[in-house]
Amino acid sequence: REMDLPMRIVRDVFNPSYKQILVDSRDKHNEIISYLSEVEPRLVKSVHLYRRKEPMFKRYKVYEQIRDALKPKIWLKSGGYIVIEETEALTSIDVNTGRYVGRTSLEKTILKTNLEAAYEIGRQIRLRDIGGLIVIDFINMEDPANREKILTEFSNVLQQDRAKTEVVEISRLGLIEMTRKSFSTGLLDTFAETCLQCEGKGFTVKKMPVES
Repeated sequence: REMDLPMRIVRDVFNPSYKQILVDSRDKHNEIISYLSEVEPRLVKSVHLYRRKEPMFKRYKVYEQIRDALKPKIWLKSGGYIVIEETEALTSIDVNTGRYVGRTSLEKTILKTNLEAAYEIGRQIRLRDIGGLIVIDFINMEDPANREKILTEFSNVLQQDRAKTEVVEISRLGLIEMTRKSFSTGLLDTFAETCLQCEGKGFTVKKMPVES
């Protein structure tokens, strides 16, 4: 029979790159230890039983991170931000400089923002398990070498993704088109439901027509 979710995570995801796994169930902890002892003994020392009274998800702010991952806007450390919008046909991701104005040239400011965004976009795609067609609108850069840096950084981040991805080279306008094979219905479909008022459109129509 197929393993339950915790055991599938251990089987499919857990590897030496992870510092530790915390388990708040003694029975599940013993099951994981028993499994790893047979298939990967060197990982046993990284599995620990969580013993605190405070719920584990609360202590490590898992719920807050899930809520943050459902928001369309994600701020970058520099003050720029990205906006993720999922539709039926595709997912669009837009990069903006926001509050970051830089200290030297505009091109360097844009490059720094785009590099930060490339890393965060790769992380958000994995975290939200976004699949299908994804179009990323990086801030336009004049220097072709800088556009190549963005594509290289983004490709390196995607190598951490277990899902199959295919990336088209960055266009002169800063657009990257890619496809990704997701593992689930996605974080948004799992934790959110369509608003009954706007039916998912993000706005409500006025009852009275606008006067001309």
